[in-house]
Amino acid sequence: MSSRTSLVFRTDASFAIKVAFGLFVAAVSLVPSCIAVVQWLARPAGAEPTDAIWSAVPGFLIVAWGVTYSATREEVVVDPNARTVAWRVTAFGVPYRVVTWPWSDVTSIHVQLNGSFRSGGRRADATGPGGTRTVFHYFHRRPPEEIQEMATLLGVPLVDKT
Repeated sequence: MSSRTSLVFRTDASFAIKVAFGLFVAAVSLVPSCIAVVQWLARPAGAEPTDAIWSAVPGFLIVAWGVTYSATREEVVVDPNARTVAWRVTAFGVPYRVVTWPWSDVTSIHVQLNGSFRSGGRRADATGPGGTRTVFHYFHRRPPEEIQEMATLLGVPLVDKT
């Protein structure tokens, strides 16, 4: 059997917005936390601190969440050699959630109206005996080329329910 390359794509086209939001949360949380640390360190010698140094910890935890959120990637990997479809979530390049289906478990790919707060667009889901997994979260008009290529590669129908 010849070796073919895997099809890898992100599940959300609005990736830049996600990164910007995560970094915004981190930046906004960093300012008050740094102010608390500077006030604690710059107090006059012998003076009682007005706050404990630990008061900055919640802010730094929110900073860590914002940076992690912006570094999180959701991808679909279609591997023709292993004949699997994997949904992979990574943070800082380290996978922390992977769901793998054999090709035979994907019976179709459905395109439908997005029922979430992004009601103006569409989404694509892979269906099979294991349930439904999101292939692409949000797009307008036609499905992205990756979804059509995935359906062709798997040999399953691309059903448009819109």
